[in-house]
Amino acid sequence: MIYWLLQVADLVYYHIFHLFFAFGLFCWLVWMIRLILSAPYKPFKANVPYTMPVSILVPIYNEKSDVLIESLGSIIKYTSAGDEVLALVDIRDKAALAPGALLHHPRLKIVVAPPGKRQALVAGFQAARNPIVMVTGSDTQFNQDTVSEIVKPFMDPTVGGVTGQVVTSNDRGIGGKCYEWGLVLRNKMIYPAMSRSNTVHVLNGECYAMRRELAITLIPEFLNQKFMGKLCDSGDDGWMTTLILKNNLKTVYQSTAIAYTNPPAGFGEFLRQQLRWNRNSTRRSLTALTSGWAFKHGFMYPFQLIIALVKLPFWVIVVALAAVRFFIGQNVGVVAVSWFDPAWHMFRPLIFVFGVIFIRALRGIPYLISKPKALLFLPAYAFISPFILAPYKLYAMLTARDTKWLTRNKEGETKKKPAGYVTATVVILFLVMSFPLIAFGVALADDEADSY
Repeated sequence: MIYWLLQVADLVYYHIFHLFFAFGLFCWLVWMIRLILSAPYKPFKANVPYTMPVSILVPIYNEKSDVLIESLGSIIKYTSAGDEVLALVDIRDKAALAPGALLHHPRLKIVVAPPGKRQALVAGFQAARNPIVMVTGSDTQFNQDTVSEIVKPFMDPTVGGVTGQVVTSNDRGIGGKCYEWGLVLRNKMIYPAMSRSNTVHVLNGECYAMRRELAITLIPEFLNQKFMGKLCDSGDDGWMTTLILKNNLKTVYQSTAIAYTNPPAGFGEFLRQQLRWNRNSTRRSLTALTSGWAFKHGFMYPFQLIIALVKLPFWVIVVALAAVRFFIGQNVGVVAVSWFDPAWHMFRPLIFVFGVIFIRALRGIPYLISKPKALLFLPAYAFISPFILAPYKLYAMLTARDTKWLTRNKEGETKKKPAGYVTATVVILFLVMSFPLIAFGVALADDEADSY
């Protein structure tokens, strides 16, 4: 932060332009655009009583029995007589298909689905009998307003999909806290900003709804997403969103439709989740941008996709160029530094620590306001983000052709942990960059919402 402010002084007083200054300015402009656009957001409201029967699809595979029962119980409790709940049980999941494994209720229907989440959802689309289908997770819980609120935007016939507000049921552990940090920023900034332009880029797979008739027509493209010639497995929610937008329909955010989900059980699971999400984001963004139709949706949609793709690689280039000038020797390449006594250099470590935490606090204002106790986790997250999550994002972009789920292994497979590859990536980054610039650069460039 101090280094960037000194470069601002260079530009104002000495008319010297620095690349790192341009990079920082770019990152803050992105943040400000999102903050300003999200401020006027309001959820959809119905001026007259409005309800629509909903078919709720719950894909089930290898879920813990107690978690699954609790989730289905919550969904059934907060649905009405006209609704139906379809438990889409993967045919390989012998435990969930065992007699008495699931609840018995007039609104609950068990559908034995073919292997794969997309295939299960297609079976649900075809079996549903209501005009609105709602997709949720096997560990997700509803409240009394979740279903009634998520259907309100469908009063507009041009709305194709609606995502609700997903919140964590707890924030236990480092993984849970990191997950909640990104989730809240998405709910408070990214989704509201994107919804105002009717182009929410990802309908959250834990809680989204769409028109059944539309879902049926999109089945062929939904099942046959390919990236670099390879059929995609994960990323079904983002791809469905992309298809809805491709068909010139609106995707919006309904903050009053709240669903509760369990965060990743451990930090390792959280990292695998982030790896999968970032790969999905890269594939989806490249496909939409190179197809050309994304630019027909105004400014915000292609802007979001481009930012998700370019910020991290741009950071690597800029920081690599600036690293030699900072933290290594006395010449930091900034004329304005002469305003300070040379003794200030001994405080660089403190400036480094303060700068990283301060930038993360600024960028996390929506989260810190909604949950003040998160300030206790701020110092830790300020360093987890640049030194662990950022390398994962870079690795995910470079390996986007890998479309596996990672967190839900198929029968007979073992989970492959990417720790070795990521460790190598981290080592390479440290070799080409100085320690402080990594933190300053990523703290400026990193945006958790780009992960989805």
